[in-house]
Amino acid sequence: EEDESEQPPPEPKKSRKKVTRVTQGKNPPRVKPPPVTCYDGGPSDLSLLPGFGKHVVVPLWKGELQTRYLRVMNNVKKINNFKPCPKEYLWFWNVVNASGLEPLRWTNYNHTDWGLLTAFAERWHPETGTFHLPIGEMTITLDDVSSLLHIPITGKMLDHNGTSCTKEDGAHIGFKELKDLYIDNLKSALKAERLKKPAEDVEFLRECTIRCYLLYLIGATIFTNK
Repeated sequence: EEDESEQPPPEPKKSRKKVTRVTQGKNPPRVKPPPVTCYDGGPSDLSLLPGFGKHVVVPLWKGELQTRYLRVMNNVKKINNFKPCPKEYLWFWNVVNASGLEPLRWTNYNHTDWGLLTAFAERWHPETGTFHLPIGEMTITLDDVSSLLHIPITGKMLDHNGTSCTKEDGAHIGFKELKDLYIDNLKSALKAERLKKPAEDVEFLRECTIRCYLLYLIGATIFTNK
């Protein structure tokens, strides 16, 4: 057996010479474009509209977008096919009329001008909360809401100071399920009234019926995207 101490030492590793590549004319170094401070046809001062570069008006101005129309969410068929209680059910209509939301039944349209609505949507800027039109800026006021939708605008202002936006939990329900729930509660309320059930049971079923109707109404009108 050979002694390990008598084995020849390992050959040293060959060192590789580091080659420094020099950028030549074919591959020039990338130069960052200068920051955009204004846009042709747009604002000359971006301090009020810092997100203007990501707005749809920029590619529209450059001619990079073809003719487009936004899809309008209109639930007029859902409202027309929803049959509320007969007018003689005063327990139902007294509460609905007192809520001030009944005029929402007549705010939908059978036909909508997609081009007009698209033009307004493209001129909305969230930084200022206004439409930027050739005649100037225009926004929607509470008086406009009252005049167009005929719903009340009185009451306390919303206070979101104590609301956390990190995570929100909520229940979701579709129009069909909500309509079925309304019909079931209405039938149960009428049956409980006919069988002379306790007053608190009848009142509970009536309240559930009214809540289903109002939730369906606002979900199909002013909260169509929710």
